[in-house]
Amino acid sequence: MWGPGADQGSPRKYAVLAELGESKPVPEDVADRREALKEFINGFVPSALKAQGCS
Repeated sequence: MWGPGADQGSPRKYAVLAELGESKPVPEDVADRREALKEFINGFVPSALKAQGCS
């Protein structure tokens, strides 16, 4: 089935590309990069999903 609402209730996958820019350099240590990614995801993804109409 295609069209508006066709995938309503279906699981969705999102891809996010994040560029830190010059003000926040990429951490050298793997554990630090993992923590920075976790902080980004916890801050960005919930509001992005809400904006898309997901709960």
